[in-house]
Amino acid sequence: MGKDDFGAALDQFIEKARKESTRRIRRAGMVALRKIVLRTPVDTGCCRANWRASVGFLDRTFNPAKCDKSGAATTSAASARLESAVLGVDLWIGNSTPYVKPLEYGYSKQSPEGMVRQTADEIKTLIERGAL
Repeated sequence: MGKDDFGAALDQFIEKARKESTRRIRRAGMVALRKIVLRTPVDTGCCRANWRASVGFLDRTFNPAKCDKSGAATTSAASARLESAVLGVDLWIGNSTPYVKPLEYGYSKQSPEGMVRQTADEIKTLIERGAL
């Protein structure tokens, strides 16, 4: 293998590793978002509908008129945004509903363990095991 062949092989390896890492970031973000949305307690569906996924910035948008009791529309909208995630750019999942913090810390009997902390622990474990 000549010097040029080695350089080309190294470039191919780096590109393959970058693509695989990006795929894993997107997958972990999607799994985390789904778990968080589905763990969000539902009364009107307002809090569940206001989960936002964003890449490179924290989306603080809040729409009090938006409701999504099943979480399907929220997950679908976020999925499209997560497809733009790339290695080296922060991926954010946020919710600006005024009462999201009390829900996270056990205010609702529907989800006394919260949504985000529990999911973060699970995602960390899945990554460490190589499952994501």
